[in-house]
Parts: sequence; C-alpha cells; structure tokens
Amino acid sequence: MARLSREKRLEKLWEEFLEQEPTNQEICDVIEQVEPLRDLAWQKLLEKKPSNRELRCIIERVPSLREIAGQVLLEKEPTSDDLRFIIYCVESLKEKAGQKLLEQESTNQNLCYIIDHVPSLREQAWQLLEPRATNHDLRQVIEDAAFLRERAGRKLLEQKPNNIDLRYIIRYVESLREEAWQRFFREKLDNYDLCYIIEYVEPLRESAGRMLLGMNPTQHDLRCIAEFVDSLSEEAEKLLKREKKYILGEMKKLAGKK
Repeated sequence: MARLSREKRLEKLWEEFLEQEPTNQEICDVIEQVEPLRDLAWQKLLEKKPSNRELRCIIERVPSLREIAGQVLLEKEPTSDDLRFIIYCVESLKEKAGQKLLEQESTNQNLCYIIDHVPSLREQAWQLLEPRATNHDLRQVIEDAAFLRERAGRKLLEQKPNNIDLRYIIRYVESLREEAWQRFFREKLDNYDLCYIIEYVEPLRESAGRMLLGMNPTQHDLRCIAEFVDSLSEEAEKLLKREKKYILGEMKKLAGKK
C-alpha cells in the first residue's frame, strides 16, 4: 500500500508540475533526478522538441537514456561539436556519428578526432587528412594512433620538422627514432629537448645525458639526469647544489631513522 501511495503522490505532483508549464531544462532536471518519473518526463521532453544542448545534457547525465538521446540528436541537425560529443559518450553510436562527421565537416581537427576515437574509421580519416596535414596534426596522430605512427612520422620528417616534431618522433616512433635523433644534431638543440629525451626515451637517456652535461646544465637539468640516468647520476649529484627545502627534507628523513 505504501508503495502505491508513493506512486500516486508522484503522479499528482507530476500533473501539478505540468500545469505550471515547465521549461525544457526543468523537465531535464526531472529526468535526471526523479527516476520513477524519468520515462514520463522523457516523453514530455520529446513532445516539446528538445534542443541539441538539452539532448547532450541527457546523454551526459542519464546513462539509461544515453543511447536513445544520442539517436534523437543524430536525427536532428547535429553540429560538429554534437557529433564529437556522441562519439565520446555513446559507444554504440560512435561509428555512425563518426561517419556523419566525415560527410558533414571533415576539417583537420575533426579528422584527428575520428582517428583518435573511432578505430573503424581511422584509415578513411587518415586518407583524407594525410595530403593536408599540418605538423601539429601529425604529432596528434603519432600520439593517439599507434598503427598510423610510422606513416605519420615519415610524413612529418618530410615537412621540415622542428624540435618539437622530432621529439614526438623519437618518443613514439621506434622505427624512425634513430633518423630523427640524427636530425636533432643538425638543429639547435637546447637543454629542454635533451631533458625531454632523458625523461621519455629510455634507450637514448645516457647519450642525451652526456650531451646535457656538456651544455652548461642548470640545476633542473642536473636533477633530471640524476633521476633518470643511472650511469650518470653520481656525476650529476656532485654538480647539483641542493636546495634548502631538499636538504631539510633529507635531514628530517635521517633524523627519523634509528
């Protein structure tokens, strides 16, 4: 009886709520927060023709309605942002939204997004992107799509790569690592480049560390070598002027030992 009484009260409150002509956003709040009335409120929202933003709100906040709200949004006039949102949030609609994005507005940004998030469309998106890809686009592909790394890295090497581009190739594209590393020597290497290699590219740590030691390393550089290059850590430690905060911490550690 108590359960029926609760349902009756909810129905009465819902009718009273509708009499006050709620906005779509207020109906969205009911959908999200009042589960027993969710289906009724969803039907009412559909009758009132929700905006794209309201549908995205449902997709984000109400998992049980995510797929159907995504489908409704796809059948409207979704923007690129809407389609990327569906790709990100609705697994079952990822490919359909990705295909629509390809057909609707295949900007470099959208193509990179598809390559990152829609595996079944990666090759198709890459074929469209490759002829016009900027160095930034290629770095994004290298970072996000392992199976395209060598192709993107090779194209990047052909496009006058700067030091940032070379760092990405060295870090992510093992087959092109040596070639990109040799290119580095023809560029103006700076300490940051070498610290990046030391931190992220284990096979080149010692070589980069030795180079860095010969380039008037800063205290930050020396800490980087000491932390990541075992064979050079002692040498770096000797050159490192420890900060007061670090020294105090070491003293506290030693004082705590028996």
